Amino acid sequence: MPRLLTSSSQFTIKYPQSLLRRGIRSAEVELDVLIEESGKVILRGFVHNPYPELAPLVEDLMHKARFTSPKKDGLPVRATFTWPMEFGNS
Repeated sequence: MPRLLTSSSQFTIKYPQSLLRRGIRSAEVELDVLIEESGKVILRGFVHNPYPELAPLVEDLMHKARFTSPKKDGLPVRATFTWPMEFGNS
């Protein structure tokens, strides 16, 4: 199983004011992602995203995220998985 290499400090985001005005302090999304042999993450789509305002934040995070290389039989491969993510106003 690939392991996330990017530290949480690199995932600093500004929670959308539009959600805060509506009283929404946290949200969960599920992403359909592809991890390349190099560990680069590609967003294939959203499995669950209740607030479209989060889409640009997620896309930005995908540019920063890196994983260890997925492997099968000891060789680097591409892998897809559902990545749950939680956003909140801290």
